[in-house]
Amino acid sequence: MFRNLENLDLIDTVAMMVALLYTIVSHELAHGAVAYANGDPTAKEAGRLTLNPIPHISWIGLLSLLVFRFGWAKPVPINPYRFRKRRLGLLTTSLAGVTINLISAFLALFFLSLFYGRYALLDALLTYIAIYGVSFAVFNLIPIPPLDGSKVVMSFLPDEWSFWISQRERYFNYVLLALVFTGALSKFMIPIMDRIFSFMLSLFMGV
Repeated sequence: MFRNLENLDLIDTVAMMVALLYTIVSHELAHGAVAYANGDPTAKEAGRLTLNPIPHISWIGLLSLLVFRFGWAKPVPINPYRFRKRRLGLLTTSLAGVTINLISAFLALFFLSLFYGRYALLDALLTYIAIYGVSFAVFNLIPIPPLDGSKVVMSFLPDEWSFWISQRERYFNYVLLALVFTGALSKFMIPIMDRIFSFMLSLFMGV
């Protein structure tokens, strides 16, 4: 009996780490790939168009994800002035990460509905991909620099406003960290994440 419990713990841990690495890498690769498609090779030049998870990991963001259920990766470097169409490039690049996260969550729950109960590791892996996908997407859409939501907003702002925000991004980082580690942000974000996850789950699992 206890041996089975230990195996379940090991399966859960392996699935969680693999799902987390997949979520981080796919999110950042999506940013870099879409930026490159828009004419900006900055991410490629920085070595961020890679499947190696190490260059993408923010250790504070990883700790936040494990503790508070949401977090972030190290932002992919982009140069909006290298885009062929700056505003369109900034908008599509900013939305690329959350889009791939939501698609991954959707597909994970779809395959979970097909194969649920056959393999414990597969069940856990798909479940974590769905949870992390929704969590990353919702958190990164918060319009506070350096998160993706702020870049989406900036793609619609006058140039001087965007420049002003960019110049003060490090101060916004402190605001974001304070909101995360005081738990203030989780009270607002977790219900949204739960609603989205529950809705997606109901589409495939009938719950």
